[in-house]
Amino acid sequence: MEKGAVEFITNSTSILQFSNRDVLDRIFVVCLISLISVCNVLMGCELNLHVVLSTIKRPVAPAIGFFTQFAIMPLLAYSIAIFVLSSKGMHLLALGLFVTGCSPGGGASNYWTVLLGGNTNLSITMTFCSTIAALVMMPLWIKLLGTRLIKAVAPTLTIHIPYSKIVASLFTLIVPLFIGLIIAKYKPHWAIRARKVCESLKINYNLSQVVTTFHHFCSDSAHHFCGLLLPWCGFMFGCFTSILLAQDPPDVTAIAIETGVQNTGIAIMLLKLTFPGTDSDIASLLPITVACFTPAPLLFGYAIHTLIKRLKEKRVKPGLCPADSSRSPLAKNEDEEVQQNSSTGNSDDDESDRIEIVCPTTAL
Repeated sequence: MEKGAVEFITNSTSILQFSNRDVLDRIFVVCLISLISVCNVLMGCELNLHVVLSTIKRPVAPAIGFFTQFAIMPLLAYSIAIFVLSSKGMHLLALGLFVTGCSPGGGASNYWTVLLGGNTNLSITMTFCSTIAALVMMPLWIKLLGTRLIKAVAPTLTIHIPYSKIVASLFTLIVPLFIGLIIAKYKPHWAIRARKVCESLKINYNLSQVVTTFHHFCSDSAHHFCGLLLPWCGFMFGCFTSILLAQDPPDVTAIAIETGVQNTGIAIMLLKLTFPGTDSDIASLLPITVACFTPAPLLFGYAIHTLIKRLKEKRVKPGLCPADSSRSPLAKNEDEEVQQNSSTGNSDDDESDRIEIVCPTTAL
């Protein structure tokens, strides 16, 4: 055990507390907020306000996302908590899982939607709407179903909804997005550079998620299983519901991701405000575990998406025609050089040049 650390063992759960935990918590929060803000600025550079407004005017997809987020996920989390955790006496962990299921969509859902080629404008719209709705829906679900779990932990316990944290999440989303919109409008060349930065962040983020997910897969316990089951089932329910309601593939991707990716920061803050000391650490294990297991199917989907994209690019390149407007500038320059050479050369060279630039599909 490291110096300055105290270990608690409660309900077969080992908690390691550091004497300087307040300093570590502040450093972690500052780094996390900074990273989220940078990512939201980058997404703001890609945001299309006209598409967002049209989505709000016809809110079919956001309504589907609201249903899967605040109807299916709380019921799913409650069922898992009762049948898997509470049945084994893990009431604190059960409450932590249920609170996580009642949380709104996380900011990371927007980032994953970009990676997987989903409707980014829809994803950001749903994140904003679900965060506002959480001000009402979280207390409602905790009052309707959370009473049984709360009484199992402490009959006189009062749950504190972190309204300030929810509002802060809204500002963390809106302000950086607005900055990104301004950059895209007045400094478009900065927006192009931002896309390159976003590509490098993709690689680093995915590598870190692979390491974290592999570490948790090596563990075997009930709370790990529940932390895996909640987001993965959320992805499936969000996907199947949107497919049944005939949504476009990019919208299906956005709704599925928005359903499965929870804002675990709000859940952790609620549990920290409600429970003292070690109890808050035990209850917070489930939101943390959910956050660690969430990326696994998304990473798999990203790998498949990238592979299919590369295969399509390889198929398109050999069949490009000179008249095709989608040709790259390099290919067009090569065609212009061929035409210049043909105009100065003899007829034999002309014939050979013509043969070289013939589209394979036309030759067939």
